[in-house]
Amino acid sequence: MKNYGSPNRLYRNNGDGTFTQVADAAGLADATLGEYHGTICSFADYDNDGFMDVAFSGERNVLYRNSGGTFVDVTAAAGMATSRNSTGIAWGDYNNDGLLDLYIARGTTGSGSLHNTLYRNNGDGTFIDVTAEAGLVTTANTWAAIWGDYDNDGFLDLFVTCAGASALGPGNANLLYHNNGDGTFTNVAAPGGVELEDNTSLHKGAAWVDYNNDGFLDLLVKDGIGPASRTGASAYGYHRLFKNNGNNNHFINVNLTGVESNRRGIGARVTVTFAGGMSFRENNGGGGGEFASQGSEPLHFGIGTAMLASVEVKWPSGITDTIPSVAANSTLTVVEGSQ
Repeated sequence: MKNYGSPNRLYRNNGDGTFTQVADAAGLADATLGEYHGTICSFADYDNDGFMDVAFSGERNVLYRNSGGTFVDVTAAAGMATSRNSTGIAWGDYNNDGLLDLYIARGTTGSGSLHNTLYRNNGDGTFIDVTAEAGLVTTANTWAAIWGDYDNDGFLDLFVTCAGASALGPGNANLLYHNNGDGTFTNVAAPGGVELEDNTSLHKGAAWVDYNNDGFLDLLVKDGIGPASRTGASAYGYHRLFKNNGNNNHFINVNLTGVESNRRGIGARVTVTFAGGMSFRENNGGGGGEFASQGSEPLHFGIGTAMLASVEVKWPSGITDTIPSVAANSTLTVVEGSQ
C-alpha cells in the first residue's frame, strides 16, 4: 500500500485468504514518504532473478531491488537520476532483448520545463538514459505512460498523456510514439487520431484494452484526476475510447493460470518467438504502465506477418512451460506445469 503522509505498508499473502503486514514494509516503509505525486509504485523483476523489484514516482523517482525478501534502494547504483516530478511509470522491453526497460513520465500542476526519461536495461543491474538517442525528448507536462504493440509489428509502442504546459490545458497534445524497431521512436499521435490537442482538456490517465477482441489494442484516455479539493475543475473530464482500425499483422494473446505460483501468474515472464523476431513481457498486473489507470489482460503480442509462433512461460516457481507451435491470431491459456 503506497501512502503519502504515513509509512507505506506491505502485506504478505498467507495463501488462505488472509494477509500479514510485514514489518517496515520490508524496507519500503519510507520510500517517497510525504512526496507530492509519490503515490505510484510499480513492481517488476528488472534483473530476472525471480524476485519482483519496485520503482516509485514522486518528487524524485527511486528504484528498490528485492534482495530475496527485503528491499534496498539502488537508484544511484543502477544509474538512475532522481529527477523531479515523476508521475507515470512504465516497464517494458522496447528493444526485444529479454530485459525490462523503464520509461518515466513527468508532470506537475505548476509550470516548468520537464523531461521524461527512457532507461535502457543493461542486463547487469544498471540502466542507461537513452531518451535522446531514442527520439523521445519532450518537455511536455506528461502523466500516464503505457507500453503496447498497437500495430502488431512485434515492437512495443508508447502512449503518453499530456495535461498542458501548466497542467491547465494549453499545449496538451498527447504523444503516441511508434517503435521503429531500431531503437528509435516517431511520434504519430496526430495522424493516429489520438493527439487530442484542444488546449482545454487535461489528459492524464490511459490504458490499452482490446475491447472488441479483434486482436488489436484499443486505447482509453481519461481527462482529469482528483482530488477535487486540490485541483478543482481540473479533477474532472471525459473518458475517451479509441477503436484501433488494425492492419494485416497478426497477434498472440496469452492468459496465465498459476498452480504452484500465484493464481494470476503475476511475476511470470513470457517470451513469444516468431519468424523474424521475438517479444518479451513480464506479467506485473499493470497492463503496460501505471498512473491512476491499469490495462487489461491477456498479455498481448504482435507477431507481424508470421503465421506461427512459440510461447515460453517462466513462472515464479521456477517451472517453465513451452508451447512450440501456436497459430497466429490465437488466444491461449497456459496452466502452470501443463506443458
